[in-house]
Amino acid sequence: MLRINDIDYGQRKVPWNGLGTDISKAGSIDEALNIAGLNWDVVQRQAAQITGTGEAVPVEGQYVNVRDDNGIPLGIVGARYSIVQNVEAFSFMDSLIGEGVRFEKAGMFKGGRAVWILARLPERYIMLGNEISPYIVFINSHDGTGGVRAAVTPIRVICSNMLSLSMKRALRTWSVRHSGDMMGKLDTARDVLFKSFGYMDALKTEAMELNGIELNSDEIKSIVYGLIPITADMGERKQDNRQDQRDDILQRFYEAPDLMDMEDTGLKLLHAVSDHETHYEPLRKTGSFRENLFISGIKGMELTDKARELILSA
Repeated sequence: MLRINDIDYGQRKVPWNGLGTDISKAGSIDEALNIAGLNWDVVQRQAAQITGTGEAVPVEGQYVNVRDDNGIPLGIVGARYSIVQNVEAFSFMDSLIGEGVRFEKAGMFKGGRAVWILARLPERYIMLGNEISPYIVFINSHDGTGGVRAAVTPIRVICSNMLSLSMKRALRTWSVRHSGDMMGKLDTARDVLFKSFGYMDALKTEAMELNGIELNSDEIKSIVYGLIPITADMGERKQDNRQDQRDDILQRFYEAPDLMDMEDTGLKLLHAVSDHETHYEPLRKTGSFRENLFISGIKGMELTDKARELILSA
């Protein structure tokens, strides 16, 4: 197992390292999409079913969303589905740039089924002595699973850990209204900033509450073991893998350089779990490991959310 004290925190990378394209020099959404190679459109073609004789029979009411630059199919949709092109979906971001938001990266998942743009919010947050950099990801889907969405993804700077907590007190993800008129774009930009700042304020309150929960060694171990359960019906390899994850979290809690000076509280344990979920690498990494990690930070970090619930109920 990798020793925590052997980790060079100065060399740690954010979860989206190696993904997408740097668009920090872009001055507009048009320029950002051009730099990232996302300036293609989606067109619809009639869906068809291939018969046993090889004949293509049209499927009534179903269409295939296809990239116009290379013909890659992105998803099957119904007749009521309305295409929102990338430039339309993200056009409101030009107004965000005027409010101090900075473009960071842009890319796509699964050949263009979902297109994403990452931006950094202008505010600097200090939570109990820790600097948190707030980022926001915008996603436009072309596979029929959703429209334009936004997700706040805070990063704890010292360790590059994601703190994507789901909280009832503030939204972390929401749909973004598509509007072609200038006032609509301004309203959408203001709404994005309002919800983003609201989430960061709620996260700060949550951190203070968790920091007030003192934990002894038995409680810490009980929470970690409840977080990653091991049952008798699991195979030996799965049991060993889960025990390794338990040990990894506990090691990070007690030995991680950025946590050693913290009191044994719920916040410290949450940071240890977040550190594990953000940076723990399984023995068998798939080619999409980094992409899946980034997606988990967008959708929500299940292990960190579960840890929070266990800590609050301890």
